Amino acid sequence: MRIKARCISCLVEVREQELERIFKNPDDRLGYMVKILNRYSGILKGEPRTPAEISTILFRYLKKLTGVEDPYEEDKKLANVVALRVYNDLRKRLQFMDSDSRLKLVVKASLAGNALDLGVKDYTFDFESIYDEIKSLRIEVDDSWIFDEVKGLNVVFLLDNSGEAVLDRLLAEELENRGATTIALVKEGAFQNDVTIEEAEEIGLFESFGRVVSTGTDGASVFLDEISEECKLALFNADLIVAKGMAHFEYLDEVKDVINKRIVFMLKAKCTPIADALKVPLNSYVVKVI
Repeated sequence: MRIKARCISCLVEVREQELERIFKNPDDRLGYMVKILNRYSGILKGEPRTPAEISTILFRYLKKLTGVEDPYEEDKKLANVVALRVYNDLRKRLQFMDSDSRLKLVVKASLAGNALDLGVKDYTFDFESIYDEIKSLRIEVDDSWIFDEVKGLNVVFLLDNSGEAVLDRLLAEELENRGATTIALVKEGAFQNDVTIEEAEEIGLFESFGRVVSTGTDGASVFLDEISEECKLALFNADLIVAKGMAHFEYLDEVKDVINKRIVFMLKAKCTPIADALKVPLNSYVVKVI
């Protein structure tokens, strides 16, 4: 999905929010914001790109300017703590459910995790309400039948937000129980509040996925010209790619023919351009196979 007019102000607002995290004094933020806007203007005048690619360029520039590698560090820690509490509770409940009920619950938990996003203009979510979100969640486009028969399949997860990745463990465990082999691809470095390889052990990814592989980069998605060979090999050897979140949708929608794999997008459509692209109401939850 190429950048839309509505995306432009969103990417600016998110950068300003990141500067607020770093600098409490508004006067300290102004100079950095001007430099970011100048860089942004030059990008927009160039060849069309996806929002995921542009946000990556801008976030890298912000990190370089400020010297702060991870403006979301504390938020990510809180998201992981809350999600681990929910994970442990749901895992106990799953022991007493039949196969179909288990799958429905873990899909909802994985989807609800995508609500834990701090990188979208005019969107907020209370981390502590994630349990209620799982219980009330309605799936607008539901292709979760894709997970019914996964025995012998190599399923590769493209993980997204911190906290969300903890809840993705439940889906991975269910697919492993059904005979799939799972691999989690996680970022090498910080991008917004996304999970990184540094957190992987702490939040239990190695316990739930067959393998955990770094993308080798801090890009918002699996940019084919950047990712490590190990990541690329995992991606192109997949039977099914589970792409979590909006950034992966934005990018993979453009390169899906190159990758040429079955992809299931799992996300909450938290902005109008994504909702329009998926033909769903704003803030809808989607499990969509392409």
